Amino acid sequence: MAQITKIEIERRFLIEYPDLTVLENMPNCDKAEIIQTYLKSGPDDAEIRVRQRGKDGYYIFTETIKKRVSDIKRLETERRLTQTEYLTLLMNADTELKQIRKTRYCLSFADQYLEIDIYPFWMTQAILEVELSDEDQKIVFPDFIKYITEITSDMKYTNRALAENIPEEHCNHCPHCLYEWFQEPGDFIYQSDRYCKIFKENGKPKLLASWCTTGDRTKIPNWCPLKKQ
Repeated sequence: MAQITKIEIERRFLIEYPDLTVLENMPNCDKAEIIQTYLKSGPDDAEIRVRQRGKDGYYIFTETIKKRVSDIKRLETERRLTQTEYLTLLMNADTELKQIRKTRYCLSFADQYLEIDIYPFWMTQAILEVELSDEDQKIVFPDFIKYITEITSDMKYTNRALAENIPEEHCNHCPHCLYEWFQEPGDFIYQSDRYCKIFKENGKPKLLASWCTTGDRTKIPNWCPLKKQ
């Protein structure tokens, strides 16, 4: 099938886990399930991947070759595949890398094209990609997007890097401050030097409490396992 080559200009951001109900009720938001597999690199170390994308049993298959131009620019060549071609290319998968599975929400906002990727291994954060027409374009975030930090130049958050190693979830709150907590115990996730209490609200995981094990222990509630240490 015919292939398309283009310069892709985008910036990427780590954001708080969005309200999926809001996204799914937006008339201009499209949802897709993606399975992404990286193939063994070519002689020029170009990034090669194949992707299955769609929903409800209907999928399209593509092969994409990406070459880095700068932190914000990539040269991207993409071609549509038949399912047979896709399955054949999977035989050349880089077995040192895991498949990436994610749910992508795509929408237009303020003359921008936004892609929000939800990964099954993160409960409190997601990645937002903003496609730009030029490098100097000003970015406007919708109200429902809670920005954490820009990761455009942070190579550990590229999808290929995630296929190799998954960074711990980010905490942008003061490590010595308990910013919100409830009296009843919940599920705990231990992240580096802190415990986080998690619950679900309307099916969405929400971070309730985060505090540093080396911080002010008087602020740790009695139900926390750290209190007993």
